[in-house]
Amino acid sequence: MNLLLDTPLSTDQLDLLRHIAEPWIQTGEWPQWGCTQHHFDLDERDAESILRSLPRVGLGAPYAAGYGYTTGVPRPLTEDSTIRLTLAACLALPEMHMAIGRPFEAALQRMVGNYLTAKPSQPGEKPQPTVRSDELREFLINADTLSLTQSTHFVEALPELLSYEPGIVSGSKKLRPDRTWILDITRSVLQYRTVDSIAAYVDRTCQIVTANAAEYITSIPQQAYSHPSYFSTTPTTQETEPSTPPATTSARPPYISLDLLTELETAGAKNTRWRVHKLLALCRELNSNFEAENPYACVALIRAVMDHISPAFGHKDFKQVAGQYKSFSHTDRGHASKLAAYKGIGDDSLHRQIGPSLSTITMNDVPPSLYLGSVLDALVQLLKEPDPS
Repeated sequence: MNLLLDTPLSTDQLDLLRHIAEPWIQTGEWPQWGCTQHHFDLDERDAESILRSLPRVGLGAPYAAGYGYTTGVPRPLTEDSTIRLTLAACLALPEMHMAIGRPFEAALQRMVGNYLTAKPSQPGEKPQPTVRSDELREFLINADTLSLTQSTHFVEALPELLSYEPGIVSGSKKLRPDRTWILDITRSVLQYRTVDSIAAYVDRTCQIVTANAAEYITSIPQQAYSHPSYFSTTPTTQETEPSTPPATTSARPPYISLDLLTELETAGAKNTRWRVHKLLALCRELNSNFEAENPYACVALIRAVMDHISPAFGHKDFKQVAGQYKSFSHTDRGHASKLAAYKGIGDDSLHRQIGPSLSTITMNDVPPSLYLGSVLDALVQLLKEPDPS
């Protein structure tokens, strides 16, 4: 039995997923939790209880990866929190399947194909498989999967969608001012080489998450995970029957790609008034803490980076950068605005004093790496410009 595939959802649960999905389908933006909560308050329904009742596989313990219809639910869940839907939601919502599910099925097989056909640039070197946004858009249109407008919407969103799918380790991303991107493909996609539908994708992802959870359990003391609420209460087939561990890399990719850090260091070494030594140190510490899954350090360091780089964009505050920096593309401005919305979590990490109430920040509260990566890429382009002075 697969908990996600075989557990029917209630009317309230479907209504919740649909309310989260609608803004994204219309605008490409996920709603703030306060918007969803208000919708349910009108009918005297407890939105948070409904959200936490959704089936989920794997671990629910802090910092451990699980998988369900949504991204992990932070504690505390505030009105400014953002809950995103995963690809599993395509199983429950036909509108999500049309907007994301069908093109993702084709995009996943394209990524697998690109990985398998990649050739090394020099004999003896490992291949560097990638997928390009323009290539993928053309492929989807030619396959009659989506219209031009729909394919553009999906392709622009794909790197972010992949960032919270636990089975696929997305490689470094290169974002360009014209909204195009290049994404490195890692060996993790081979786990899906025979997948031809969203249902099969979700089933495979549940297997991967369950296997990873089993490894996590055996690597920590019993008392660290003895609380029953950390685990799904309904066992899956993979939890009760032996299975072959998936062929995957267990290493978490860096939060900020090493290629981007190299570009930043190179740009900072040129004739520019801005010195990037502290920025590089902050970014490297961020990568280390992200790999170690230290959420308080991650959000504090992201907040520090936001404050540190603002003067280079001509502003004192990062919210001004997100709203007023004229050279941002439409996509970059959106990423910067989303990143600015996480400033409050950084404040919480740094300034919330001890008290009687529980306040826990988890890795689910760390913003997607795409947001900061996009801003730093724009900073690299700025540093490459001739110094006006």
